[in-house]
Amino acid sequence: MMAIKATEYVQHDGTLYKSGEKISKISESEAKRLVKLGAAFFVGEEQSSTMSAGGEAKPSGDLAKELDDKFTLDTLKIEAEAFEVNFSKSVKKPELINLIIESGVAEDILETLENGE
Repeated sequence: MMAIKATEYVQHDGTLYKSGEKISKISESEAKRLVKLGAAFFVGEEQSSTMSAGGEAKPSGDLAKELDDKFTLDTLKIEAEAFEVNFSKSVKKPELINLIIESGVAEDILETLENGE
């Protein structure tokens, strides 16, 4: 099982989830489908990890939360373009964050933005 957080109203297994609510009882395929649609993003320890500059692994859910909390959609779009992440102009913030994480440049973007480069 995986955990995701809804970015809009999502109905799953007869339950209506509001934006910001965590959905923890969901199959991997359903979670990936909702993330791909931009209706949710991955959270929690269930997700794969990305290596940080210090060598320790940082869960993808933590990266998603950090990118979401610290930066605007416009800032993330600028940085994603600089790191050659492909996305549509109408991309929603959660979808862009997932693309950044999947591309493996989340740590680089965080470092760049936090250092004001």
